[in-house]
Amino acid sequence: YTISDEARVYTYQYQITKYKDSVAEANKLKDGESVEFQLLDTDKNPMKVVKLAEGEYRLAIDTDSDTVKLDKMVTNTNSTILIRGLENGTYYLKETKTIANYNLLSKPFEFKVEVTETTRWTEDGSFTPNGSIVKTYQSTTYTPTDPTGIATIINKRGFVLPQTGGMGYLLFCAVGVALIAGGAALIFG
Repeated sequence: YTISDEARVYTYQYQITKYKDSVAEANKLKDGESVEFQLLDTDKNPMKVVKLAEGEYRLAIDTDSDTVKLDKMVTNTNSTILIRGLENGTYYLKETKTIANYNLLSKPFEFKVEVTETTRWTEDGSFTPNGSIVKTYQSTTYTPTDPTGIATIINKRGFVLPQTGGMGYLLFCAVGVALIAGGAALIFG
């Protein structure tokens, strides 16, 4: 008898597309604009990644001794980040740098990788010499909870608060005091 064994490791990918204000092709990032994210695990601890191409990364593994492990991922010219090598689980993207005049995300973006594997076997009714039923492999299907594996993230414009506590308010205070003193002088004078 020939016994064969094959180890298979299943990993999946997830893609994020970044938009400004609303989801529309015109609202994707322009040339020269980019956003940086940090990948976090289920407990929101930072995870290292390896850059494969512009905007394309994979989860770093311990055996990546000859590659540069990064703490951040940067969107590509198509306003996307593709992350490969993810196992089933919950992950977070923390926005660490955004484009000018836009707010950083207030909390990390949560996404889940959930893929169910189903393997089909057929039984031909025969038995092995030790009495086990003979089964023949048919197929394996992978069913993701989110079949697209794609998410969108939208940033909203920020605003600048007016400056308070500067020297300009002293002028208004002085004019106000002068008006009150003038009014009091007219009434009591």
